[in-house]
Amino acid sequence: MSPAREPFITARSPDGAPWAEDPSQFRIDQHACQCINFVKSVDDDRSGPFPTVVAPWLVLDIVAGREKPGSYSKHVPLSKHDTADSESMSSGSGSATSSTTFCDSAGAESLLEPASPPPPPPSDVMDSPDEISEPPKPPEILKLEETIPLEFLPDILVVHDPEGKTQYPEFDTPPRESTRYKRVFPRRRDHHSRHGATRSREASLDFADAESIGSGNHSRVFRTRLCLPSPLTTKSPESSGQVFVAAKLCLSDSYSYRMLCHEAKMYSSIIPSFFTKDWTGYHFLSEAMYDGYGVVPVAAVVPKFYGLYIPERSSHRGFLSPVMLMEECGTPIDREALLPNERELIYSFVVRLHRVGICQGSFKCVNVLKQAGPLSAEPAQRSLDTPSFRLIDFGRAEMYEDLSGREWREICREQMDDMKDDIYGQKREMTDPISGRKHFTRRFLASSAGLV
Repeated sequence: MSPAREPFITARSPDGAPWAEDPSQFRIDQHACQCINFVKSVDDDRSGPFPTVVAPWLVLDIVAGREKPGSYSKHVPLSKHDTADSESMSSGSGSATSSTTFCDSAGAESLLEPASPPPPPPSDVMDSPDEISEPPKPPEILKLEETIPLEFLPDILVVHDPEGKTQYPEFDTPPRESTRYKRVFPRRRDHHSRHGATRSREASLDFADAESIGSGNHSRVFRTRLCLPSPLTTKSPESSGQVFVAAKLCLSDSYSYRMLCHEAKMYSSIIPSFFTKDWTGYHFLSEAMYDGYGVVPVAAVVPKFYGLYIPERSSHRGFLSPVMLMEECGTPIDREALLPNERELIYSFVVRLHRVGICQGSFKCVNVLKQAGPLSAEPAQRSLDTPSFRLIDFGRAEMYEDLSGREWREICREQMDDMKDDIYGQKREMTDPISGRKHFTRRFLASSAGLV
């Protein structure tokens, strides 16, 4: 009987690397650092398996109808919308996985219009004092994990900040109840609305009781509630059209301001959009063969970006920080608790960025976030046993096109060394007990000693 034929790999991941549905399909030559069963020159046959986007748990909905100017209230629930004939659309550019629903009811109320209170029940069926139920629990508000199509991003953000979190700390001016912000990234000229709409979309952002989820030398990050602009809403009417997002603020010095603007530009137009999505299958990256075989899931690398906003009035920009909205992606990793395959995946994030000419510029464990996953599952069904990771903080990022070849190689080498120190531990000298030879290793390496 003839031996079984080795399976050929013909598909590529969005990164242009060999891709397969299962890691066992790869045949890796560790000495040559290549996938020996990858066939480059084949006919473009799309009937076979190829990578597709794994959509997150759907939170967003789109409802068409009569729109009214947005008014925010964290106490009054928003009205339920009527449903009618529906049609689907992609949740983001380059993706055709998640769908949303349009409602064509001409009389549908705006999702940003407070609902009318229900009529009281007849007096003869009123509950007795003993039968009165407890007050309802506050609505569950979920994190926004989907891509907002560019034509639906808010152009105007009404920021409610009664506690003055958006105000630079060194200013003693009384906090403003609300301030209008305008979007600067992505710029409106960066895209064309498929509906031809030119009217500004307005949303509300609430900093009242916002939880601090991070801080650094140049910025602060809060978990805030975003009241989506019409016609966007959430699939759960009880959430009042609100979602949680991460809002990043800068400090008052010019360097911090430039870093925040640079990071917004990176998310908006430099980092490829496929880096914000999870994909099916695995791909082989020869550059990631450090403490493994270089076969890793095609996971999202960076958070989704929802815009950079600055105060609309120039007189407010001297004491109010810009606001950058992005997907909230969990908490910083604990290096001690990482599994070998998780270290390899995080290592591949930096490799993938270098492959497209981007150096993140500030790799630290605090800039790698971890949350329960998978994100395609309902939030209550997620687990830290199947985590999701993201790399953040691109304020110091550099691009290949802006540097000489020598400069690019040097900064990439420095970042790889920083990453190895943070993920695998500092280099240390060891002595082989049998041969007596000395070599360098790292604390968290899973492979044999000798890797530095």
